[in-house]
Amino acid sequence: MLARSYRILGRNAEAAKAYARAGSFVDADPQLLADYADVLAANANGNFAGKPQ
Repeated sequence: MLARSYRILGRNAEAAKAYARAGSFVDADPQLLADYADVLAANANGNFAGKPQ
């Protein structure tokens, strides 16, 4: 929930850290995993290479 809040506020760096701390919760939920990838790509200027992929 914290990561989603950060994402909506445009605080993508904090959102990425919050998703990373969520650990197995993110891995078990496809929507959260997609949101995490989206945040990582946004932090990489739209580049999906690497971890977001």
